[in-house]
Amino acid sequence: QQLVAVKVKLGIARQLAERDSAEATISAVTVIAGDADRAIDDMRAFARGVYPPLLEAEGLVAALTAQVRRLPITVEMSGSVERHGREVESTMYFCVVEALRNVVQHSRADLAQVALGEGESALTFSVTDAGPGFGPARTPRGSGLVMMEDRLDVLGGTLIVGSTPTGPTTIQGTIPTDRHPMRSARFSEVAP
Repeated sequence: QQLVAVKVKLGIARQLAERDSAEATISAVTVIAGDADRAIDDMRAFARGVYPPLLEAEGLVAALTAQVRRLPITVEMSGSVERHGREVESTMYFCVVEALRNVVQHSRADLAQVALGEGESALTFSVTDAGPGFGPARTPRGSGLVMMEDRLDVLGGTLIVGSTPTGPTTIQGTIPTDRHPMRSARFSEVAP
């Protein structure tokens, strides 16, 4: 957030320099803004890989519930999952968090729905937003979707992105499991 604030201030500085035709200042601000962009990208990449202590201690439901409470949109969460190994839980956690980040960043929606499920041999998740959609065939996949695909692929999972230009957008993932749960967890709530 602090780096994003720096980017905003650099944008203002650039506008002022352009107004005054200060070419040297414009050039310097452009270089610094590029540095800030790279720092933001590095920070996001690092944050995607940090394993949350709450996920380890209390599991997927508790970690996701805590995460959605920090978001500036309403997230309706529902589902039932059991505890699984660290790789499975972290993959599902990071994919759902990334999908929600995409909702906040790209969809202009004020509501999203997260559904978790568990079948005979797989965990599933879906994140659906109430915003206008896009044409998946015509829109290149950003780094967030690529990261989700990569994480799921490592475990033999799949990612499906469904959307139309009029919306909504749904991101669905499936993760095969070894069916050795540690304990049950359940939730159904609306987080503001």
